[in-house]
Amino acid sequence: MNRNHDFHRGKLGAFCAAFTLSFAMKFAPVNAVPSTTTASAAPNDADVAAVMPASAFAPAPNRVYTTTGLELIDHPIDTKCYGDRDATASVEYIMLHFCSDVIENPSNPFNVDRIYGIFTFAGVSAHYLIDRDGNIHKMVDESKRAFHAGNGNIDWAPQVKGQMNQNSIGIEMTAVGSPKDMKIFMSETKYNDFKTSYPQHIGFTDAQYKSLARLISDIRRRNPKIPFDRYHIIGHSEWAPSRRSDPGELFDYSRIGLPKNRPGGPTTSTAESAGTSASAEKPKPSWNFFAHYDNRLAKIAEDLNALPATTTSTVVILGDSITEGNPLKTVIGMPVINMGISGDQIDIPTTATGGVLRRVALVPKARPTDIFLLIGINDFGAGKSVADAETQYRALVKKLRELAPTAKLHLQSILPTTGRHAYLLEKVNAMNPKIQAIAKEFGCDYVDLFSIMKNDKGELREDYTGDGLHLKQPANNAWVTAIEAHLKKQ
Repeated sequence: MNRNHDFHRGKLGAFCAAFTLSFAMKFAPVNAVPSTTTASAAPNDADVAAVMPASAFAPAPNRVYTTTGLELIDHPIDTKCYGDRDATASVEYIMLHFCSDVIENPSNPFNVDRIYGIFTFAGVSAHYLIDRDGNIHKMVDESKRAFHAGNGNIDWAPQVKGQMNQNSIGIEMTAVGSPKDMKIFMSETKYNDFKTSYPQHIGFTDAQYKSLARLISDIRRRNPKIPFDRYHIIGHSEWAPSRRSDPGELFDYSRIGLPKNRPGGPTTSTAESAGTSASAEKPKPSWNFFAHYDNRLAKIAEDLNALPATTTSTVVILGDSITEGNPLKTVIGMPVINMGISGDQIDIPTTATGGVLRRVALVPKARPTDIFLLIGINDFGAGKSVADAETQYRALVKKLRELAPTAKLHLQSILPTTGRHAYLLEKVNAMNPKIQAIAKEFGCDYVDLFSIMKNDKGELREDYTGDGLHLKQPANNAWVTAIEAHLKKQ
């Protein structure tokens, strides 16, 4: 089985060498449990390769629901497979894994009962397992320390070296990886034969991606110290790159709203690096999108409630951090309601939080005469395709027209970027003509901010930004001038 744990070096090394590729069934009675697989192997975050026993540990599961309505299968694993968290432990990471029973059962490698048996035999676990149909099995309560990560470290957080299980939640997904991912389990010839016979078993399913995105959202609501970024939602390979490959080359982080590549560092993907470098700035670990999103919604509600009852005309500016950072309070005599939220996207359909499309019901409460929409750069930063962004953008505009039919809708082009964010320009340049076409389709005004902000290389002017993405005050001043010009020409 391609379990995402190795035996510890030394004490269990010989056992690992004997069974990594062929597994115990070929060399021992099916009920034999080596003396090394005891309680002593699991403490200190045991990282072991699982061997299939004859009897599978699989208690009858029950359907349960989290407070956010996410459906889980309550499917606990034996208590020997996990331990207590330290009282002082701070859960700040989610680690992703894959698993299967491909060596012994290539025709049916994702039988959950057998996988539970393997985990139980080895004394390992994760908090959750997502099967091929997207069912989420709850193996270990989040308050407990699952044995899933083993020894390792991440260079951007040296303080958690060797302690990832104390500070993380582990998620398994049933899958078979690429030839590179699987080379420690099977030869290239055997892999190619398997792929030819069972191509449907390779990689991850749409249902798994959807469930994973919802599960991460749900976990983060209970654990607000986990930021939604590639420094805190990581693969096992980033923790232990010398021995682990999961979730593997075939796992696409963009399917859960994250960049395929981790800015400033290596990634498990072989996809071409998205223009990042080792010197790139790392996000502040203390920033949390969910907490910020909720705080901004509260502030927007406060601003709406503060409007005098006699107010009949406002200007709403709607978008992400670029809009949130615009200090404009009034324009040509009208109050401005800032509905920008840092980190937001056009839509995040697989999560319960985020996406301008999900909060447009707030807009008519401002009683706007004009709405200025600027959104899309975070969608591309998360790996979203231009086609998907266009579909979601059109749905957003349609909804805005329905909710605020008398307001003038101004669709602003996505801004240029530069520096470490310059890799986004290809999609920005592809998307802006589509925004202009959508504006024409729905009878909206198109505001070409890109041309105002670009330099002679087609990138964001260096004097307009400090980080290649967000705007300094001179850029905001140029933006306000453009807004005023479009209001006056009506």
